[in-house]
Amino acid sequence: MVEDGRSSGSVLLGFLLAAGLHGVAVAMCCLFAGLFLGEAGSGLVPFLFIGVTQVAYLGPAAALAFTMKRSRTLTGILIAAGITFLLNAACFGVILLGFTGAFQAGT
Repeated sequence: MVEDGRSSGSVLLGFLLAAGLHGVAVAMCCLFAGLFLGEAGSGLVPFLFIGVTQVAYLGPAAALAFTMKRSRTLTGILIAAGITFLLNAACFGVILLGFTGAFQAGT
């Protein structure tokens, strides 16, 4: 394999970039909800579906890493997005089962 002298980034950089973007997205949703809805807690509603909403901000970051040929950074972004999606799906399932009464004690 021939290297062209350019760095392909790092997986850790991509992972940390995705984590930082998640933090910024939570802060922005709470800020906008606090300003426009008068209740900051309602800004967390999109994060019940973060596995889907993360496409809005991780998609452009992944596209930028792809166009800049930063394959390792892209890999880190995709790993973080996959982990987020799977954790969201698992936790949403637990919450959904909790609301249906499937986890009642003594049964």
